[in-house]
Amino acid sequence: MHKLKLYIGGGLLFLTLLSGAILSAPHASADTSGTVDITVSINAACTLTPANTNLTQTIAPGTTGNIGTANLKAVCNDAGGFAIYAIGYTNNTNGNTDLVAELGTEHSIHTGTGTSASNWNMTIDNATTTGNYDATIENDFDEASAVPETYTKIATVTSTTDQSIGTNLTADFNAYIAPNQVASTYEGKVKFTLVHPSAHAAPETAEGFDLAFEKAGKSKIFNDDSNGHYSMSDITPAICAAVDVNDEGKLIDPRDNTVYSVARLADGNCWMTQNLRFDFSKDGDKITATNTNNPTATFLAAANAKPTSSSSWCTSFATACIDQLLYNTVNIGNTTEDPDGHTYDEYGVYYNWYTAMAGNSTGDSVTVSGDICPKGWHLPTTTTRDGAPSTWTGEYWDLAVSLAGLTPGEVKNDDLESIISAENSARFKASPNNFLYSVGYNTGSNLGNYGGYWSSTASSYAYAMCLRTDRVDAGVDTSLYYGYAVRCLAN
Repeated sequence: MHKLKLYIGGGLLFLTLLSGAILSAPHASADTSGTVDITVSINAACTLTPANTNLTQTIAPGTTGNIGTANLKAVCNDAGGFAIYAIGYTNNTNGNTDLVAELGTEHSIHTGTGTSASNWNMTIDNATTTGNYDATIENDFDEASAVPETYTKIATVTSTTDQSIGTNLTADFNAYIAPNQVASTYEGKVKFTLVHPSAHAAPETAEGFDLAFEKAGKSKIFNDDSNGHYSMSDITPAICAAVDVNDEGKLIDPRDNTVYSVARLADGNCWMTQNLRFDFSKDGDKITATNTNNPTATFLAAANAKPTSSSSWCTSFATACIDQLLYNTVNIGNTTEDPDGHTYDEYGVYYNWYTAMAGNSTGDSVTVSGDICPKGWHLPTTTTRDGAPSTWTGEYWDLAVSLAGLTPGEVKNDDLESIISAENSARFKASPNNFLYSVGYNTGSNLGNYGGYWSSTASSYAYAMCLRTDRVDAGVDTSLYYGYAVRCLAN
């Protein structure tokens, strides 16, 4: 033992050191620890706002005149910047670059920069705005240029993050009017489109579904596709009616950003032409009362819990079945092709009827007031086979009749053979209908053997009607706990 003397303030203090021993005060011990993971997502917010858009001018024949100047205000918080494209849009038609006379198109003023005939053009420049993100003017549009017939890049900003600054451009329009140009009023349009980030490809010239949505003033959703897609939930009867029969397109389900093929089929209605593949185990919390076709509160609670997949199937008709098993993921992640070359992305997910109806079934009673289709779409109805064939109704049945070249509501007994024929089954399976032989699920799956698709038509407390495309039967009784595919039809 060693002693040390230490004098403090005149007093003598002895400290004793014990060799081989450590003296310490009791200390707190942490048995567990944890972290809080915080993720904040900031969505891209990009807008292009034109001002001074109604340009009117009177120009004398044989002279060059300024039609006017429009201002373009672009803001975008994409670190990759953005690009602005332009295209002629007269008469709501992409690629039409004429100024069309009230007297008719034979007097149109075409776009160009010459003086041998009447023509008009535009020049793009950065506005003199304090704090402006200056753009690089592309494709020589810093000089008078013809209005493009296809989407053409006019300006690029490679990096913009400050929403309070933005980019300000001017579009200056001029015309040379030949001495022989007939007196009239001439009208035309130029459409400007912002695409981000700046490295993305040019927008596609809209036609079919895209053109119908565009004319309706709808906006695209951008996910991993540089050109974006219009939302399924924005479809209207007018948009569907503007598309030709057999026209195909792609729309995005805004609930999980899954892109589906759609088409206006032979019955005149717009259908999904791929099976629904909404995965509740991954995105169940994205189902809401406003983005889905009238789900029940019980169903919403179960969906938001993100249930895990199960290899066993629901075998109870009780309400609790909705909570116990919403759906089955037999095919999720399966990239194996069937004999026709189809994979999971086309087959989608199997759902029991309780799930397909978004919980709109309880105990020994059934209702048809909602389903898991996105807003603006619904699960098709079908016939229950009562009465003569001319009285059979339902949206699946009407499609079958239309594909056979007949008129719904006018079916005779002699017509049944052609409706349920192998030829009509092949029409269901062919493009653009694409009703695959995705089979059903209760004890196993046999892809490629037949196609089973739920309807919203219940036949009893234990059964609902489905479409069987292998034999074109739009009224097959099926146990509610079986797993079948879901196709949605626009309202």
